Amino acid sequence: MSGAAPCRLSIVSAEPVLRALLREALRGRFDTTPASLADADPLGPTRATQDAGLILLDSDGIEGDPAAFVAGLTLIGAAPVIVLSATAAPGSPVALALFRAGAEAVLHKPAGRLPLDLGGGFGAQILLALDEAAQAR
Repeated sequence: MSGAAPCRLSIVSAEPVLRALLREALRGRFDTTPASLADADPLGPTRATQDAGLILLDSDGIEGDPAAFVAGLTLIGAAPVIVLSATAAPGSPVALALFRAGAEAVLHKPAGRLPLDLGGGFGAQILLALDEAAQAR
C-alpha cells in the first residue's frame, strides 16, 4: 500500500472496546471506520459497508448464524470480509461455514485478552489477512 491512499477498513463488532483497540492498532495502515453490528446490516448497504474496501468482522456478537450474516454481506456486494471468531477454530465446521458463506479469511480469536501486537501472534495474523485481501482488490 505504499504511495497509494490507505484502504478503507470497516471494523464491525458488537464490542466498542474491541473496535477501539483494533482501530488504534491499525491506524496509519488502513483508513479505519468502527461500526456496530447494527451499522452493518447484511440486508442492505449501510454506512459500515457501502464505502468500505475491506470489512473486519468480529462474529462473536452476532445473534443468530454468523455464516448467514457473512452471506448477506456478500450478496449485497459488500467488500471482502475478514472474520474474527472465538468459535471458528481452523478446520472447524464453524470456520468452514464462514468460508462457504464468502469470508475472505477466518481468524480464530484466542481466549482471554486479545493480543493486538501487530509484530507477532494474533495481531500479525490479522494484519497479514488484511494486507493480502487489500492487495487482491
